[in-house]
Amino acid sequence: MYKYLLIVVVFCLQVATLSAQSKTISGVIIDEDGETLPGASIIVKGTESNPVGTISSIDGSFSLSVPQGKNVLVISFIGFNNQEVDISGLSFITVTLMSDFKSLDEVVVTALGIKRDKKALGYAVQNVDGNSMQATSSMSPLEGLSGKASGLNVISSGSGPAGSTQVLIRGVSSLTGGNGALFVVDGVPLSNGGGASGGQYGGFDYGSGANNINPADVESVSVLKGGAAAALYGSRGQNGVIMITTKKGSRDKSVGVSLSSSFEISNPLIKPNLQNEYAQGSNGKYDAISYRSWGAKMTGQTVTNFLNQEQVLNGGAKHPYDEFLKTETTWNNTVTINKRGDKNGIYFSASNMDNKGKIPNSTFKKNSFAIRFDSELSDFLTLDAKANYIYQAAENRPNLAASPDNPFFLMNVMPRSVRMNQLKTYQTVDGAPVVWNSTYQVNDDGTVSWRDKAPVYAQAPLLQNPYWAVDLNNNMDDRSRILGFGELTMDVQKLLHLPFALSIKGKAGLDYIVDDRKRIVADKTYYKANGLAALNKNKSEFREENYDALITIGDEWNGFRVQSSFGGNIMKRTQTSVSTSSESGLINEVGPYVIQNFLNPLSAEGYSNKEIQSVYALFSADYKSKIFLDLSFRNDWSSSLSSANWSYQYPSVGLSWILSESLSLPGWLNYLKVRSSYGAVGSDADLSSFRYFQYSTNPNQYNGLPYAGISAKRANPDIKSEYTESVEFGLESSLLNNRMALDLTLYQMGTRDQILLVPLPQSTGNSSGYMNAGFIRNKGIEMAMSGDVVKTQDFNLNLGLNVTYQKAEVEELHEEIDRLYLSGVGSFSVNAIRYQPAGVFSGSAFARDEQGRLIVDEENLPKIATTEDGAIDTEQMLGNAYPDWMLGFNGRARYKNLGLQFSIDSKLGHDIYSFSNKVGAEYGTLAFTTQGRDEWTKAKEIAAVTGTVPNDGFQVIGVKDGVAGSYPVDPQKYWDRVSRVDEAFVDDASFVRLRNVSLNYTLGSSMLASTPLKSITLGVSANNLAYLYKKTDNISPESSFSVGNGTGYEMFSLPESRSFTFNLKIDF
Repeated sequence: MYKYLLIVVVFCLQVATLSAQSKTISGVIIDEDGETLPGASIIVKGTESNPVGTISSIDGSFSLSVPQGKNVLVISFIGFNNQEVDISGLSFITVTLMSDFKSLDEVVVTALGIKRDKKALGYAVQNVDGNSMQATSSMSPLEGLSGKASGLNVISSGSGPAGSTQVLIRGVSSLTGGNGALFVVDGVPLSNGGGASGGQYGGFDYGSGANNINPADVESVSVLKGGAAAALYGSRGQNGVIMITTKKGSRDKSVGVSLSSSFEISNPLIKPNLQNEYAQGSNGKYDAISYRSWGAKMTGQTVTNFLNQEQVLNGGAKHPYDEFLKTETTWNNTVTINKRGDKNGIYFSASNMDNKGKIPNSTFKKNSFAIRFDSELSDFLTLDAKANYIYQAAENRPNLAASPDNPFFLMNVMPRSVRMNQLKTYQTVDGAPVVWNSTYQVNDDGTVSWRDKAPVYAQAPLLQNPYWAVDLNNNMDDRSRILGFGELTMDVQKLLHLPFALSIKGKAGLDYIVDDRKRIVADKTYYKANGLAALNKNKSEFREENYDALITIGDEWNGFRVQSSFGGNIMKRTQTSVSTSSESGLINEVGPYVIQNFLNPLSAEGYSNKEIQSVYALFSADYKSKIFLDLSFRNDWSSSLSSANWSYQYPSVGLSWILSESLSLPGWLNYLKVRSSYGAVGSDADLSSFRYFQYSTNPNQYNGLPYAGISAKRANPDIKSEYTESVEFGLESSLLNNRMALDLTLYQMGTRDQILLVPLPQSTGNSSGYMNAGFIRNKGIEMAMSGDVVKTQDFNLNLGLNVTYQKAEVEELHEEIDRLYLSGVGSFSVNAIRYQPAGVFSGSAFARDEQGRLIVDEENLPKIATTEDGAIDTEQMLGNAYPDWMLGFNGRARYKNLGLQFSIDSKLGHDIYSFSNKVGAEYGTLAFTTQGRDEWTKAKEIAAVTGTVPNDGFQVIGVKDGVAGSYPVDPQKYWDRVSRVDEAFVDDASFVRLRNVSLNYTLGSSMLASTPLKSITLGVSANNLAYLYKKTDNISPESSFSVGNGTGYEMFSLPESRSFTFNLKIDF
């Protein structure tokens, strides 16, 4: 926030000797959020020629002797509206300054960490308050950016609050590479690796690297959107840049100590609507070991269940989520200490986060320690250095997708007559699993034994006891991370007394990560072949070093101001890994789960390194702060490309004109600026895997010889980086006495040299090969608007609106292909299709006539669309993964010391495919599958007596033999057929959500005068309170299998949570 920026006006304070009638006034200066404002200016009105005043200290407090006859103070702070306060009869005041969102001198952080006036930029940059990253879950601070800036699409995986988050800026530009924004912290690129691993049948999500950031350390976030904004990051800036600036030492010489603590509780917001009417079985008959829920209606009858116990069937069961899951809790505690002397400043923070997840035995802990030191080593030399150590450890992260160890998969398919308490004893006396599709006997002592025969392991469908999954099939991981930089800046102008500005800056940054991961599959696990135990252990190291040098020279004359910078960067990245695994079972079944106790362990080691060398230059000029020109150029040389292609260039140009400084405008229009820019950026994918011939070996042997394999995909030694060019035009205005601001942008981007896997003829010896081909065009409109709706001394209401429209279309692919598979499950897929939007859904669909009506077969079942040769057509276009519209509506209000904030976000015009609904329909567990069951049962009974065909049941509306009508069918047969039709499980994913509401109250120093405390802030906030509009059933419209290019479908995701957080902050 602005209050942490070092902009202190130097006052020539001449304090006269006061008469006996002089009085002392004290108080505290705060912002709308109750945060104290250090460095605010307090001036006695009427003393401007010989100023009497002071500035507020680190805790926002001040004390001032006021001359006789003076009763008004003028309070000011950069980025806030000035305020006059009448102090007649007062000895203490609390002053709340209101943010001036339309401040024309707003400073933003641009590429390379360079701070510039926003009015000078020819491209779109939007600032986000650092507090936004604290407003959501402490485990996933990136979600706090949702709805806060136009053009920003924040996508979270369906793996819980510790899972991955991807931030897309202006849509997708790469079909096969990453589309996530580059994160830069204090000028140092940050690895956002981690993420989800695995596929349809399981895996884990280890979270996004950027979520390692401690949100309490974040001061501000700048979103660099277009190619011109990100061009100086060259081959890493293709997808835009999120610039994060962290806090420095205080603006006051005293020591500032702040303690903050929060406690968060969360529970599922959306749960699948399960039916409670029909038991396990098939064709309306109860079957104690059936894995489906198409059995008899539960009307209170007594049956013998899979445990050989008598059970009364009734529909009063609790939702399995309510029985299995726990209330998730998170404690987050932070202490910060900061101090500034005449020449030195220091900031220290320590945070501890302790989460106990909603899944039993699931925990996540994170500790963060940061220290930042800056110093004026001399009049011409300054130092800025920071070190940040992060340690996090997780146990039992949720398994993903249709893994038998994913309890949400199991609870969605578990027969509705099976109760969770029947599964809590999850092992037989001989250690075998207890699962509902086998038969058991409960002994007198409560233990369980096999009733008929030993289990048949790994039989379809692959099932599991959810309590076994979370108690025995464990996973654990930990991460140690060091982030840091050191920067020296020499002001050569001061050193040599030059008549023009000249500075030299050198910087070194480090991002070092050690990940240690382990997964155990216990002996006798039901879904494993022969019940054999398995172990996988992996340790990896990531190290990236960045070295920068920058020379800047500038001067001004006759209204012209110019500045040029020349610099270079060397990026060195090294990755190593060692993994050991076994799927062959334990040597000693009662021994520990360590690799030396496993049969046939396999080991593998990985190593890769990469270097990019860069030079860059930027030039900026303006005339009388009215017309601004920006030019930049960067050349990268990448070690991952061949010598013929390893050099590539990224230019940019931007032009802006402040019309309000040049033309006479209406009185209500206070500020008007137009801007335009062009820029080129690239991708930084690891292209070496596409360049070199790939082969693999296996230590397993056949007749004493090891196995080996070669890839069927042909390498391409001449592969090139993708290249994105963008053009944008924008308008910025401030009106109605600067109470309203508008920022409008139109942009178009094009990405060529897409890296595609193209089919090859068999004569080549390869099935496919990599090559550069294809072109995606992105275009859109962005609008950011904010305004002071109400603005008085005691009450202020600010509202902001961000609106984005965007489209990404695949204009070209390789001549041999019309569609490119990106991701999918079963017959459903997400694709790039020529002349269609990126992320098109394809899959099976209903057969329809010319009028779009369903075609019904002789069994009254809807037909499935087929190809000319009679096969099911899985290339029917069904929807799109990416939204057309994104909106964010934010507001904050303050009445004296009471503050309120809210945030509403929305995405419109996209779809989602639910594999969970598909499987739930097939298994008969979801509530919508009950339609027509009673009617069909009665119709069958009548038909058995009359010898006729049942004439009631589930009604299929369609066309049969050319006749439109409603045709009755067995609901089980209907859903068995429809579960093969992907179209039936594609829903409109549009939504409007109340994302956040927070309330806080600040106790100022007047209420704490007899204590050592400066202020206390109490707060409560709620996240994901409700969906104001959505069209999906049983799932969240924000559910996602992954955050990569396969977004747009979900598979048994963790339920989205609603959380409530209680906050306490104490300043000393």
